[in-house]
Amino acid sequence: MWEAIKRTAERGAAFDFEGSMLPHVEPFVRSFGGVPTPYSIVWRTPSRAVAAARTLKRAALALRRAHARP
Repeated sequence: MWEAIKRTAERGAAFDFEGSMLPHVEPFVRSFGGVPTPYSIVWRTPSRAVAAARTLKRAALALRRAHARP
């Protein structure tokens, strides 16, 4: 892993440790001196009303484009 970090640094990019929830992996990742940063995952919840509105909007745009053509 150290070689990957060095190669990434040579290119001027950031190395993403990705973190770990595994108790035996966490000390290894933290030994590189990183600071744990919390993050959130947002999931899309399917909504029939939103899907119907999106379909209607796309249909209206398609009709508008069809009528705009000479």
